[in-house]
This record gives sequence, C-alpha cells and structure tokens, in this order.
Amino acid sequence: MVYTVWLPNKKSWLAVAERLDIRKELSTNIEASLLLSLIFALFLALCLLKLQLKKAFAPLVELGEKISQRDFNDLSALHLPHSPDELKPVITELNDLFHRVDSSLEREKHFLADAAHELRTPLTVIKLQVEQALIQPDAREMILQRLSESVERNQQVVEQMLLLARLEAGQMSVHTTTVIFSALIREAIAQLMPLAFKRNIEFHLDVEEVTINGDSALLLSLLRNLFDNALRHSPNNAVISVKLFKQVQMIIFEVVDAGTGIDPKFLGEVTNRFTQVGGSDVGASGLGLAIVSKIAQLHGMRLVLNNHETGGLSVHLQW
Repeated sequence: MVYTVWLPNKKSWLAVAERLDIRKELSTNIEASLLLSLIFALFLALCLLKLQLKKAFAPLVELGEKISQRDFNDLSALHLPHSPDELKPVITELNDLFHRVDSSLEREKHFLADAAHELRTPLTVIKLQVEQALIQPDAREMILQRLSESVERNQQVVEQMLLLARLEAGQMSVHTTTVIFSALIREAIAQLMPLAFKRNIEFHLDVEEVTINGDSALLLSLLRNLFDNALRHSPNNAVISVKLFKQVQMIIFEVVDAGTGIDPKFLGEVTNRFTQVGGSDVGASGLGLAIVSKIAQLHGMRLVLNNHETGGLSVHLQW
C-alpha cells in the first residue's frame, strides 16, 4: 500500500509505501487488544453490578428471612432500621396487615368465648327440659312446648351471632339500591306480628313515605332487630311508637318501647355484643342492638339511644 503527498516547497511528490501483510497484522493486534480490554471491562462491570445488586437487595433478603423464620402466631411488627426508603412503604403495609390480622383474630377469639358462654346456659336449659319430659309423661306436652320455644329462641341467637360475625369481619358488602324505607318498616312489623298478637302489643305508626339508598336485606334485618328488641322489653298490652319523618335535610327514624328504659350509665354499652342490661328475663341475647349499630354504620346512619319521657327506651336513627 502506497501513500503519496505533494510537497509544494520542493515541487515534488513524497511517496510512503507499507507492506499490506504488516498493516493487517498491526490491525489484528490492535483489534485483539481492544477486544481483550472490552471483555475485561465487561467482566469487571458485571462483578461490580453483582456486588451492587447484592447490596441493594440485602434489605429485601433480610425481610424475607425475617418473615420465613417467624412462628405463624407471631404477628408483631417488623423492624428493619437500616432499610432503604424504597422498602419502607412495603414494611409499613406489612405491619399494617399484621395488625389487622391480629385484631381480627383477637376479635374472633373474644367472639367465640362470648358465644360459648352465652350458649352454655340455654343448652343446659334445653337438656333439663328434655330430661323432665322423659320422667314426667303427663306434663310432656307443656314441656315440649317450652322446649320448642327454647329451640326457636336459640336458633335466632345463632342466626344473630353469624350475622354479627360477618358484619364485624367486614364480609358483608352493601348492595345499594333505591329502597322505600317506610315499606320496609311495615314488612318488618308484619314478620313480628305473631309475637305482638300473642302479647297483645300494638305498633303505633307515624310514618312518612321516605325513599333512601341502601341495602334492603340489611336494612330489613336492622328493623327486625330494633322491633324485636322493643317487643322483648315491653310489657303485655303495651304500645310501641314508630316514627319516620324528614326534618330539613335529615331523615329521622325513632322507635320507643314501653319498657323501663336503661340506666344512663349503660346507654353507651348496649350496642356491644352480648350486653344485657336490666336482667335477662326478657329472653334477649344482647346481640340485636349490636347488629343495628353495625348496619347503621354501613349506611352512614347515626344511632342515638335515650330514655324517653314515657319511661321506655328511645332509639333514634338519623341520616
């Protein structure tokens, strides 16, 4: 290969020749040197990347090890003081999940303990009634009637317990539709009329036609529990007052029974499950108002309990 250049000062050409095989050898050596340098640089970069990734993922690996080494009963908060800012939201959410699961398990534990305590006595009563029926054939019909009432009452308690458990666990979603609330009131009362007729208790209705948005099944359960509670705490031949009206931008629903009311210091406790105030002779389970409170919360209703001037308990729902 020949390279030429014109030299104006000397008015002549300068020619430089290079053997092609030498040029190719030099080019090959340069390429090999560059390739080796590139391979070494790439290897070094991969090693550095591996070290950096190991360092970056170390907190995540530590988090995984802490979780895998935990006992299944350990729901305490995770603590990784040297975790990077990117991992802190994950740890926070995990701790929040642990707290919610722990609260749910504690709630279920208390619920089962309360339920076992509440069912023990009625089941003992049923057992005694069966034994009495076996040894007293002459009184068997009367005993079986009482036994049937006990079974029916306990069936209602179990249904209330299951409903309340689902409400407290957040397993009940509100299927909102347009509901004629005044019609639901009449339907709930109609379902309880056999009990009211038996004790000659009258419902006095002062109900406006009101339409709301809500879950009709849950609202019907709310009303049934309210009216059932009023019936159980009212004497025979009594009148239960039921009012529904609009006031400015608010809807007010009120049920007033004919009982003896509640000691003011217990008014804030009767919406807790299995809370019975004023004796257990009315056959109440202590679940009705707890169910009412939960369903009211789901519908954005404000529940207010007061002793009415007539002496009974006044239950207000406002929304």
